[in-house]
Amino acid sequence: MRWIEIYSASPTDGAGSYNVVRKNIVYGIKSAGNEGSAFEADRWCNGNEFSYNIAYNNDGAGLTIYGATNNNIYNNNFYSNSQNSSGELIHKAEIRLLSSTSVLTENITVKNNIAFSTRTDVYCIYVDTITSERNLEISSNCWYKPVGTWWFWGH
Repeated sequence: MRWIEIYSASPTDGAGSYNVVRKNIVYGIKSAGNEGSAFEADRWCNGNEFSYNIAYNNDGAGLTIYGATNNNIYNNNFYSNSQNSSGELIHKAEIRLLSSTSVLTENITVKNNIAFSTRTDVYCIYVDTITSERNLEISSNCWYKPVGTWWFWGH
């Protein structure tokens, strides 16, 4: 199985913008480091929609948004992701919203998703410090983690 990553090489490239990623199943992705997400919008990928997808048993998150704006995440199912077989994954979660000081993630909607974390060291949703201060709409989701806090909201 292949993962689905949307990527833009520069802010003016525009290659990763205005895509619809819908009705896919991604599982069993193996990767080292911070890679291995089933779905990802990576740097300057704006105005995308991720909807009606299923991701499970991947080394990375079910979905990662990194340095992208105006993305919508609707009606997806994420289960048992962030397997981290290499032991190198940082920010383990079913859904990750991440920024850097130069590339921001903002204006993101996360709505009507199901995220089930099966491991105590994996959050259902992880929002880093920079992103937590950006315009986010996170509502009407179903989060479940059998033990511990199901969310991480930047400190």
